[in-house]
Amino acid sequence: MPILLHALGAARLGVFTLALGLIGFSGLFDLGLSRALTQTVSSSLGQGRSRAQVAALVWRVIGLLAGFGVLWLVALWWAAPFLVDRLFSLSGEMARETIFGLRALALSIPFALAATGAMGTLEGLQQFRLLSLWRMPMSVLQFGLPVIVALIRPDIGWVIAALAATRVVWMLLWLTQLHRLLPRELGVTSSRADLRHALHFGGWLSVSNIIGPLMVYADRFYLASVFPPATVAYYTVPFDTAFRATSLPQTAMNALFPALAETQSRPEASTRLVGSRHPRRGGAGVACGARWRCSRIPCWRSGSMRVLQGRPRRCCNCC
Repeated sequence: MPILLHALGAARLGVFTLALGLIGFSGLFDLGLSRALTQTVSSSLGQGRSRAQVAALVWRVIGLLAGFGVLWLVALWWAAPFLVDRLFSLSGEMARETIFGLRALALSIPFALAATGAMGTLEGLQQFRLLSLWRMPMSVLQFGLPVIVALIRPDIGWVIAALAATRVVWMLLWLTQLHRLLPRELGVTSSRADLRHALHFGGWLSVSNIIGPLMVYADRFYLASVFPPATVAYYTVPFDTAFRATSLPQTAMNALFPALAETQSRPEASTRLVGSRHPRRGGAGVACGARWRCSRIPCWRSGSMRVLQGRPRRCCNCC
């Protein structure tokens, strides 16, 4: 963030954080189908169904997600000028750059939704080592590429376009890994009942997918409609720093959910899992880790704000 602030300025950095907020709403765009794939894949394999049938359903749902992404693409492409003019109240060169960036972000939505479907399936297959192995370099790329573009060309439109390009790379990576583990076999089709179950399960999850992003990201869009974009940057950077404390329990939940879904059709396995010490030990470990991270948030937030403002970071007693 300090590099982006130096290259773009506070106003353009504020627009960049709004683009990150739009990416945070990707859970709303997929209508809960990525999490539904996690549950369906884990449950189906737990029931002993063939991987060919599961693969047919998975690739059909991923194609459906890409189709939904095209609809969201058209909606955001058409709404970009309205958002920039009416909601963000931008004008001149900044407005043109932001419209270009939002439309580049819109073009990446089908790729991003297909990637979330593939990631949900890999979680259902319990390939957490593979996911963790690739998430770290991809997270570096997600912010590293916009930083490189900002240093070469301080245009917020191209910086957001670089951010959108990383989502295409995400899709290529996850679909390649998924095809290696769960290839689509010709002649094998999925039943309508399986697709209906996935849509029904995803529909219930859409409620939390709507409420969750609104609670996390809606405030920055409200601030952008009232205050200049530079103000949004100084609000969102410490907020995002503190919000990282939720990554540990979220990761634990992502690992536990497919394990419980797999035992859904086997009561004896479910009883053995719930009655074992592993969930309790895992919960205690997550609680201790989250408590430690939360106790360090005041120090980290102060340091991030000093770096963001261009002042030297000052250590405190809790470091």
